[in-house]
Amino acid sequence: MNLAFMGHGAASPSTRIEFHDFKLDDRLFLEKFFKAGGGRLCEYSFAVQYCWQSYNKSVWAILNDTLVIRFETGGQFRFTCPVGFGDSRRAVDSCLEWLANAGSPPAIDYVPDSPGCNRVPDGLAALPDPDNNDYIYLRADLAELPGKRFAHKRNHISALSRDHQWRVVRLNADDRRHELLDYVHKWALDRADDAGDRDLQLELDAVRRAIEFAVPLGLDVFGLDVDGAIAGMAICDRTHSDMATVHFEKADAAVRGAYQAICSGVASLMPPDVVYMNREQDMGVEGLRKTKSSWHPVLIEKCRILRPAVDGAGVAGHDAGAIDADV
Repeated sequence: MNLAFMGHGAASPSTRIEFHDFKLDDRLFLEKFFKAGGGRLCEYSFAVQYCWQSYNKSVWAILNDTLVIRFETGGQFRFTCPVGFGDSRRAVDSCLEWLANAGSPPAIDYVPDSPGCNRVPDGLAALPDPDNNDYIYLRADLAELPGKRFAHKRNHISALSRDHQWRVVRLNADDRRHELLDYVHKWALDRADDAGDRDLQLELDAVRRAIEFAVPLGLDVFGLDVDGAIAGMAICDRTHSDMATVHFEKADAAVRGAYQAICSGVASLMPPDVVYMNREQDMGVEGLRKTKSSWHPVLIEKCRILRPAVDGAGVAGHDAGAIDADV
């Protein structure tokens, strides 16, 4: 992702930005900007933005031939990192000025650490955002579960094989739509503290969008069949030439080995040119962090937030003007 900024404040950006909702017809146009970005964070995917737009209230705009995404969190507006072909520095300036005029904190979120910021604008610092680091795995490790480090995963799958007939299969989302929608509705009911759990309802809306529009979004849908019924599902996106990203994964917690089977089974069904699997971030949830770490990622794709520097503070061990790509 090209973030070779040459100095914050050198440009005089206009704060008049024309925003657009994410629509299916935008996919081909916007994907070229995502692919030009070069980073591997899961947010830089059209499918993610389309499916989660109700949750994030995200909209997009083109600034200086770069794509920026505005979203809302905690009642404040934020922007993602500009991606594309044009002047990233001018796009950042425009976003920060727009945020200032809107009364929101000046921040650019989801700044990838790889390839990273070659030069951070003067007066800004790229701060670690570990809750939004992505966990990336070797596909072969997930598919084959080799060695002692995966023995616990294999044991769970062995228990599933002992007690049930099961298989993981690629599904035609159009043909199995109602079955999949019924499954995720049941999955949500099993986890709802009450009918008014807003976050769960918004997550359910995102999963439904992915199922209903899997074909036009270019998504791959997989199901875990246990004794003739769906007991798990996963929805993946070929986000890079050598990597697939698992956007959604659900399984019956009451069925021992279900989560391990859908994870490993999906990896085994991926084409051999998929070298890596991105299983996204842990969002700061300790249980998710432990689970994702237990699958032994080969890489943590680090995420940063671009904010105004305080007393010259930047990344620990670096000045505010330069960040190495391998921090």
